[in-house]
Amino acid sequence: MKRKLIALSQRYVAALRKHLKQGPRAIPPCGTARGLGRQAVAIGLETLDVARIHDGALASLEASSGKDGVIESSLTDGEASSTSAETRGGAGRDTHARPS
Repeated sequence: MKRKLIALSQRYVAALRKHLKQGPRAIPPCGTARGLGRQAVAIGLETLDVARIHDGALASLEASSGKDGVIESSLTDGEASSTSAETRGGAGRDTHARPS
């Protein structure tokens, strides 16, 4: 399983790199995403496992770019704010806000 997980992770990074190079208005390649999802299910991964692969892919692409903000500059404003909120653990909500 470990070899399959590594291979899936590498394919995920390659697909994400290709998608981000197309820019913020790119139409997601549904066939590629569907194939990666089916492979993840086939090897027994769950949602959190795929989220970890995505997080690792982002870190890998950011490290290999040699520039800060390359990933965020490829995202639309909504995607970038959602991604940064998820990174903070807030999943789109302000974790420091006081209840009304």
